Amino acid sequence: MISDLSRVSDAASQKLAGLSQATENLQDRLFPNPAIPRRPGSVMADAVLDVRLHLGSLRVVVVEANPLELEVACETLLGFGIRRLGRFRTASEAQEGLQRDCADLVVVGSVPGSPDEYGVIQWLRRDGPEAMRAVPLLLQTGHTQQANVIRARDCGASVVLAKPVQPSALFERVAWLARDRRAFIAVPSYAGPDRRFQKLGPPPGTIGRRADDPPQAGGAKEANVSQEEIDALMNPAAVR
Repeated sequence: MISDLSRVSDAASQKLAGLSQATENLQDRLFPNPAIPRRPGSVMADAVLDVRLHLGSLRVVVVEANPLELEVACETLLGFGIRRLGRFRTASEAQEGLQRDCADLVVVGSVPGSPDEYGVIQWLRRDGPEAMRAVPLLLQTGHTQQANVIRARDCGASVVLAKPVQPSALFERVAWLARDRRAFIAVPSYAGPDRRFQKLGPPPGTIGRRADDPPQAGGAKEANVSQEEIDALMNPAAVR
């Protein structure tokens, strides 16, 4: 077991060599505090690896029952320059540790039993320490069926990553979370970041429930332009 763990750790370290070198130079910006007022977030594809981050001052908590996956996740985060890591293998250990010490980012993996990983997320969003309820929360799971992703979202997960997690994918999501400005929603039926990634307004024909919903466009007041007129506008014509 020890030799297997050593080989996996060595492989992870080799994969992280390039990222580790990059993170040594990314020391100008702090990962934003989740208490800062938030603005609408951009789509996840906008996160790129050249985002300048200072990760050394962060405290990150990893909750993962599998010791091998826990070690790999922690080695990956250490490769990003994160020096303060909390490691927990059960939900009860994580709850006790998070009540004792706050974290800037929580990474949740497989947590068998009750509460499971979804229960840990829901507990943190609803019953965890007040200062921790809006913390960025990343779920790593091998069960990526749509129903499970929706369940994670509705429990309050910030993002979901499919296992096995590539170091570059994890770094990209951390970079994206650093720029995420979605509002934190706390209502009886849901607690977590705003589930909308884009502000497209309410569905057509319905009245928006939010104060920041954009107004709907009215109906056309004139007849639509015909296809012949469009063709005439687009096709070059000789000037006489």
